[in-house]
Amino acid sequence: MNSSQIIDSLISLNRDTNPNIWDERTKTGAPHKPLLLLSIMDGIENGWIISSHFQFSDSIGETFFDYWENLFDEKRETSIALPLYHMKSEPFWKLIYKQGENEFSYSPSLGALLKRVESFEIDQNMFQIMSDPSENKKLRFLLFENYFSDEIAIRLTKTQELITKSYSYSNSLLGMVADPFYLDHNDNPLKFSTVHKPVRSKGFSRVIRNNFNDKCAICGDRIITPNGNSLVDAAHIIPWSDYKNDDPRNGLSLCKSHHWMFDNFMLTIDEYYKIKISKYLDIPDNIISGLEERKGKKILLPDNPNYYPAIEAVLLHNKRFKEVHEKWY
Repeated sequence: MNSSQIIDSLISLNRDTNPNIWDERTKTGAPHKPLLLLSIMDGIENGWIISSHFQFSDSIGETFFDYWENLFDEKRETSIALPLYHMKSEPFWKLIYKQGENEFSYSPSLGALLKRVESFEIDQNMFQIMSDPSENKKLRFLLFENYFSDEIAIRLTKTQELITKSYSYSNSLLGMVADPFYLDHNDNPLKFSTVHKPVRSKGFSRVIRNNFNDKCAICGDRIITPNGNSLVDAAHIIPWSDYKNDDPRNGLSLCKSHHWMFDNFMLTIDEYYKIKISKYLDIPDNIISGLEERKGKKILLPDNPNYYPAIEAVLLHNKRFKEVHEKWY
């Protein structure tokens, strides 16, 4: 496709235009395809889509739903499978099916789609244009102008800025592991504390969740919903409020229950990364399924040893765990 054909296709996307569902915010049309294209442009800009031929990733899903959740004031459910599949009606998009798999004759769920579809492909010339920062910006404006009200375009622009800044912050955090772990950053406030909180929170969360593959370090559970939500949180080993420390080695990926228990000293880990649990959990009225059998076992660790939790942080949490229990008992 040449540049003119690419622009023509982007301003004439096939989409649902039911006025009972879509209003002036999305110019009376479904926003799924424009949002997916914005997400792909973010991926190209931030380096996690490096080719016109790519596989679905958590980053695509996360970015799509960042836009989706900031688009509407009310809560609306959707699936990213819709634009991933229905984009095939556009001349710049291909579904690459796995060998031996039949093409869908219906709109599938995300799970069903990814069982049959190996990858996705956009037109090579479109990819090259999107790879140019100035052209990328022009295409964003084109999508905003054609598919969103002025108010929503401003809102989505702010979302895109947050996404870009959070990826930059994530990259800066990953670079920290080249240096020795430094426990307390209160004497270096410019390092983290001047970063806008949503940027810092999103950037730190992405790094920790990726390092642990979205699994809970305590129980190993991993769930990512079709709308991109993860079971796990990115937990600081030593609190941000005390040490201003977003170093990846000061993080654990924990499910909601174990995050709460870790923060409230119901459990900790020792210098060998083995799980220790509170005596308080032995009280008959407390019911914690499966945790007792994890006691004394190693937590799940990142594949890359450079991202293992820092022993200094672990020992400090362990020390506080003991101090809290001395008060209780």
